[in-house]
Amino acid sequence: FILISLVSLQELIDLIPGKAADFVVQLADEFKLVSKVADQQFIPIEDELHMCRIHLRIMEYRKDAKFELKTNGLTGNETVPPGIFHTLVENGITHGYGNKRIGQFLLSKTQNNGHIEYTFFNDGEINGSPNESSSKGTGLKYVEARLKGAYKNNWKLESGKTDGGWKVTFGIKKPYLDN
Repeated sequence: FILISLVSLQELIDLIPGKAADFVVQLADEFKLVSKVADQQFIPIEDELHMCRIHLRIMEYRKDAKFELKTNGLTGNETVPPGIFHTLVENGITHGYGNKRIGQFLLSKTQNNGHIEYTFFNDGEINGSPNESSSKGTGLKYVEARLKGAYKNNWKLESGKTDGGWKVTFGIKKPYLDN
């Protein structure tokens, strides 16, 4: 990520110096946030979403694209293990937006009967059929590790292709909801 970002920065310096300065500010903001939360078990969801939006702006520069992150059902009081949605944003862009220049990410939360479910969808270009099985790469393994460390065995994760993109869903049950 850092190497590719520096190459992108060099291109911006050569072609559009004004954008290069903003790119550096965005990159520095992302590094500051990541280092601030890396050793915490939980962070406010707003901090996590802020990291995601900064990363999306950086990727807009790198890919000459436009990305949007929308949310549904969040109260703003939630806490989550750091980096889980940020990792899903990185995965989505890496694996779903090779040639596509406009992308949407949607994070939804539902809660009932002592269970919270987060669904993270992106409309990236996914090859193959929605029912095709997929292996877990480094990003999803990281998310699983963070969930296990935070919620022990009181969570589940599902990930796969869906009509129009890719969806990751994870559920959390009590007693870990009160974090």
